[in-house]
Parts: sequence; structure tokens; C-alpha cells
Amino acid sequence: MIDRFIITTDLSPASSAIMNCLGSLKQYGAGECLLLQCLSHQEMTSIALSYTTAPLERMLQEQKESLERQGFSVATRIVSSNAKQEVNRIAERDGYSLIV
Repeated sequence: MIDRFIITTDLSPASSAIMNCLGSLKQYGAGECLLLQCLSHQEMTSIALSYTTAPLERMLQEQKESLERQGFSVATRIVSSNAKQEVNRIAERDGYSLIV
């Protein structure tokens, strides 16, 4: 059974399209997910220089709402690190059984 899963997003239209296709995971027991965006250090520097993360937070909120409409309990997180390493570390540490 998949009870908890991580969805990585780059906030692109393609990522949003994937969000709309995850409802079928409920039949496998999925109920809780972490919507995770991993930003490179270069992306974080660019955001810091612009003084705002509001556009990123707005797009992440839209994706979160899409998942909630499909019946999932959703937490969001934005981290600055190497995506491959960070996603695996979070999955192992926090007990997520699937990475999308």
C-alpha cells in the first residue's frame, strides 16, 4: 500500500498536468502527500535578489489545491538543494513510500 507519497514539481504546466492525473493513487491507499519543489542554489539566489517568492508560492498553492480536490491531504515545501539527493533523503527520513 502507498499511504504517503512525494510529488516533486518545477511549477511548469507539465507538472500541473501531472497533478490532475494522480487521483487514481487513492485506490492504492494513498492519502497524504508532500508537494516538494527543489530549487538550485542559482535559482534561490535569483529569488533572493528579487526579494519575493510570491509567484512561486502562488503556483505551488494552485497545485496543492488541485491535489486537495482529488481528496489528498497535502503539505508543501520549497527547499534549496540538489533535487535527487534531497528527495531521496526526505523520502527515507520521513517514510514516504512513493516518489512521483
